[in-house]
Amino acid sequence: MHRERARSGRGLSMSEQFRCYIRIRLGKEESPAHSTFGPGVASLLRGIEATGSLYSSAKGMGMAYSKAWKTLQLVEEELGWPLIKRNGPRGSELTERGRKLLTAYQRMQEAADRAVMEILDEKPF
Repeated sequence: MHRERARSGRGLSMSEQFRCYIRIRLGKEESPAHSTFGPGVASLLRGIEATGSLYSSAKGMGMAYSKAWKTLQLVEEELGWPLIKRNGPRGSELTERGRKLLTAYQRMQEAADRAVMEILDEKPF
């Protein structure tokens, strides 16, 4: 019965029928791409937080270490402060500001997702 309802869409809320994908990007207007910090950098930082290693985080994302390193350098240059503390052979860890930015970014993403799902549940179409 539920499978039939799901196929027809009857009886299900809009948010149960559809998903909306929003990706928050933070950046300075004058930056070349208008995006300094987004989902890719956030994923990289979450990986560093989980593994204690930029290399492991990049590998887990299927990204070359050199690209991850360059990406972080560019973001840190745009921000004007470091996101991670590099501990040489002992790995890497997020700086306090890096952790705060990641937490704020995750909160923004969750709030945007909730707002969109609320509007979707109003059945605007």
